[in-house]
Amino acid sequence: MMVDDTRLSKKAAYIHGRLRVLDRLSDESSKLLDVLGATLHELSALTAPIHCRATALTQAQRNIAAANAAVDELLENLDTSRRVQATLEAGPAKDLDGFLD
Repeated sequence: MMVDDTRLSKKAAYIHGRLRVLDRLSDESSKLLDVLGATLHELSALTAPIHCRATALTQAQRNIAAANAAVDELLENLDTSRRVQATLEAGPAKDLDGFLD
């Protein structure tokens, strides 16, 4: 019985030692996670203005692209009127098919 008690006592001491190690590791991990969380919060605060500016620049780029497309369409329409001006001025009497196109 004494041998069993000694073995049981040794196992209990071993388990107790392992539990202390796990407790220490858990505390260190918790502290590390707290530091990382604070760092992530700081990083988020620092990048927020950059994100806002990037969003504004993206919208500005879309607006510029839309304005360029509208200008291209306008220039194409102006070019079309310049190309058909002579036909329109000549009237249908000279070239009816060209006038109707």
